[in-house]
Amino acid sequence: MLVAGWTVALWPKAHQVRAIYMPAADWLIAIGAIAVNQHDVAVAVLEIVLNVLVYVPFSCVMYLGLTKFRVAITLGFSLFLSVTGELAQLYFVPERVPTIFDVYANFAGAILGLGLALVMQRFSLFGLRRKSS
Repeated sequence: MLVAGWTVALWPKAHQVRAIYMPAADWLIAIGAIAVNQHDVAVAVLEIVLNVLVYVPFSCVMYLGLTKFRVAITLGFSLFLSVTGELAQLYFVPERVPTIFDVYANFAGAILGLGLALVMQRFSLFGLRRKSS
């Protein structure tokens, strides 16, 4: 999922990325979630949601795979990757516009993924046991 997110983030043509979002934007408009003729709003909502979702599985798996300093490493590395992705857009993909809001959305996804990992541990889902740290 993270690789897919980075691929979209570093895709050189912004209009091509928007074209990928348009069928989903049309669907949001069709079901009444977004006002008619508000494609820009629908695309912005989709970008935020996808920025969040990219980091949920990444941080969940990362937390569960670590044994010490799990919260700090998971959130720190997630933030590092998010900022690195935006800097890569800034320096290597001139058609793309990096924003701090993407970093916020990525970090929110990391927090949600961490929360999911904690819930999975708490309820011993998938045979996971709480590790002492």
